Amino acid sequence: RRPAWAEAYDRIPMTALSDLMSQASVVITHAGGGSITQCWQLGKAPVVLVRQKRLDEHVDDHQSAFAQALADRGYPVRVALTYEQFCRAVDDRLQNATQPLTSGDSSAAVRAVSAVVEQVVLSRSGRRQTRSPR
Repeated sequence: RRPAWAEAYDRIPMTALSDLMSQASVVITHAGGGSITQCWQLGKAPVVLVRQKRLDEHVDDHQSAFAQALADRGYPVRVALTYEQFCRAVDDRLQNATQPLTSGDSSAAVRAVSAVVEQVVLSRSGRRQTRSPR
């Protein structure tokens, strides 16, 4: 169902999505590396609403592990696992929306996400890292 209180789209071209994200006071996304990186490239610190296995939203909890690994390393994300955490994160972002991230080197954002993804995947699989971190 479409929400009565917001615009909703079934699909949206990437350029239109980027424009909307740039204009937004708060960006809410799932814990996908590409989505988070796009937020950073646009100068946004996203609220990350993690898709969870216990709610049948995903096959496992890799999004929780990934988002928490980013937060633990000080990357600009606000992780929400519960409704209360979500409300606090959105309120905090609205109160601090005047301080956007400095848009930096997009390749640095991609390298940061890649390093965390690799670490999370390797730790969950029990394998050792086969290459040096970038």
